[in-house]
Amino acid sequence: MFLKVLARKAKNKYLWKGFAAVPKALQELKVVEITQKIKENDYMFRILELDMGFLMKCCCFLKLG
Repeated sequence: MFLKVLARKAKNKYLWKGFAAVPKALQELKVVEITQKIKENDYMFRILELDMGFLMKCCCFLKLG
């Protein structure tokens, strides 16, 4: 993600927005990071659910066999 403290004016030309833009850019980065962590945690939880389901099926099969 590109920090939004610069604004592109033309090819290879940028405008510095100043230090006032830094807090907002950092807040946006925090939001992106939190969103990514939530997605990663959700993905890992789904993998664990699948693993637990597989293990339960194996245990039931072994008990019956």
